[in-house]
Amino acid sequence: MIDILQPCVTFNKVNTFAWYKKRAYKPQGHDPSDFNSALDLARQWGDKIPIGILYSVPRPTFESNFPLLQGDPLCTRPFNPSSLSHLQDEFL
Repeated sequence: MIDILQPCVTFNKVNTFAWYKKRAYKPQGHDPSDFNSALDLARQWGDKIPIGILYSVPRPTFESNFPLLQGDPLCTRPFNPSSLSHLQDEFL
């Protein structure tokens, strides 16, 4: 999940750029693989607002579950429309 802090300088006269700048900080010595520590940081809001990567664990990407998506982009691979005719026949 990504939370983007973007002050609206036109309409929000309370949470201005200066307000965020005064409160936002990058936690020092934080272990991003520690879920509970990341959760504690994420719950901070007000006088201190932690920013940066709070939690990160290596996991396989969505695409790695589909061997067909490995390699060259699909748009550069050869395509033969007749190879899909059996699929079209199922809907007739």
